[in-house]
Amino acid sequence: MNIRRVLASDLSHSFHRRALRGLLLSAGIALSMVACGDDSQSSDPLAPDQWDGWRALSSTEAAPVDGGIQVAAPGNAGYYVSTDGQVYRTDEQPALSGHSLDLPPSHTVSPAEAGDDLGKDGPSNVVFGTDNRVPYTATSTLTSFNKRTIGRLTISFGALGTSQCTGSLIGPRHVLTAAHCILGPGGILPEYGAMRFTPGARGAGFGDTTPNGNARISNGYYLRSDNDVWDYALVILQDRPETAALGFMGLRWTSDDDWYEGRTMSLVGYPGSDQVCWNAPGSTFPLCGGFMYGMQCQIDDASEDLEYECDSQPGQSGAAIYTWINDSPYVIGVHRGSSSSPFSEWNKGVRFTHQKMGDICSWIGSTPSQYADRYCVP
Repeated sequence: MNIRRVLASDLSHSFHRRALRGLLLSAGIALSMVACGDDSQSSDPLAPDQWDGWRALSSTEAAPVDGGIQVAAPGNAGYYVSTDGQVYRTDEQPALSGHSLDLPPSHTVSPAEAGDDLGKDGPSNVVFGTDNRVPYTATSTLTSFNKRTIGRLTISFGALGTSQCTGSLIGPRHVLTAAHCILGPGGILPEYGAMRFTPGARGAGFGDTTPNGNARISNGYYLRSDNDVWDYALVILQDRPETAALGFMGLRWTSDDDWYEGRTMSLVGYPGSDQVCWNAPGSTFPLCGGFMYGMQCQIDDASEDLEYECDSQPGQSGAAIYTWINDSPYVIGVHRGSSSSPFSEWNKGVRFTHQKMGDICSWIGSTPSQYADRYCVP
């Protein structure tokens, strides 16, 4: 996360941590089809108070403040903020069992279409090693699948300032990111329409900075805790055909640790414009300049979270951790920050599990698109 004015430059380290366990539904098979239609928006999604375990919060529990919505005792809960500003909460922690699940992407791509990050490896650390991230500047790359599903996510906290993270489309109007990007200091939640997602955004000097169209506006969101292993959120965008036409990446999880460890993963996102990127284009060098950067590395450890040495900086929080399976990108986690010991430092992200996939699938299912289908069934 990259944030200016009152907030710190990287809220992934300054936000308080809370433990949470939770899910709503088990997940199943997903298919997608993009359809044509007009530019109207769909109706507000199903209010979660119609689900078991969710309830609408009163004005004293979720009070409007300058900067968003102040939530009392935000720990150990999941939240949904609707288009009318109503905040819903669940404290339930049901447990599911399972072994593996694949939710396919919207279409398959060839290695050539996949772009520069397919096949690149690099064991670099953003703090102590050589910066191996590659900036994406070509229109043909940023408008191709899957780079066009990755975008800059900006979140307004009113008088507190505006933060930046990275988000990725995993449904026709569904952007995956980190919960700590959305849960502000002191338990402040942004208003339902306070987020902007710009897919395939580009820095200055190479033509149009928004080659996939202007920023999309949020239409509500879900989040879990900003605790390490539950730090994920889903931003619901206004339902528009040009967003659904971008497609979305697949989802995958398995309980087999060995499947992850040693696997090549991609980490692609948006470091803050004022961060230093040593491979930055000449138009902004040495500053990152608002470009998308990516690289590949191997997953070193898969236990409660995923640990790796792909380079990252503030602003890349919320980036999808994805891997290529049969020439298609599958998201397996969410980047959230870094950890260290007296002898080493590493980056890490949320590892998807059956419980977390149940959350995500139920959230997608409650907010369908009229322009494309993303089925998640128990």
